[in-house]
Amino acid sequence: KVAVTVGTPPAASSGNLVTNGQSGIDVVDFTLSGAFTVEGWIQFAPGTSISNKDGFLRAANGDAHINFYQGQMRFAAYVDGLPKGDVVTAGTQVSTGDWHHFAITRDENGILRTYTDGVLDGTALEAWTADLVVDRIAETKRGVTEGSFDEMRFWDTARSGAEIAATMSVTVDPATPDLV
Repeated sequence: KVAVTVGTPPAASSGNLVTNGQSGIDVVDFTLSGAFTVEGWIQFAPGTSISNKDGFLRAANGDAHINFYQGQMRFAAYVDGLPKGDVVTAGTQVSTGDWHHFAITRDENGILRTYTDGVLDGTALEAWTADLVVDRIAETKRGVTEGSFDEMRFWDTARSGAEIAATMSVTVDPATPDLV
């Protein structure tokens, strides 16, 4: 289990993870198979331009990443190293300087859904069922985020919109079932 603390939008000096746009965070690889949820708070550095180099995570095998092209969260997939494109894109465009909570879920049928600030914001039209092997945080195939991250959580279940909204700003016990 990972240590989880208060999930309200943090102050800039609260000990959140800050990336400078030069290097993402290498994590011990872990695999999300079947249904899952990835969520967390992100603040893009004020005055920067949000693009597809800004990412939540990158898969170890290069088959997927979650980026923020034009300020909208999107799950981009690759097949045999070639872009398949965006499997799902959020409808909300966010700006720099403000904290926003983002979540992406995949249900047991492989359908991805995006949530921005606890509200359903996009649903994939096609299933994506490959394993997601998380390798790097704050990075995509195209670059690294310049900004701050907090309360990143990985679940081995597709959480509902109500569950995401109810817990995005509260402490989650690290022993909570399905929390990776």
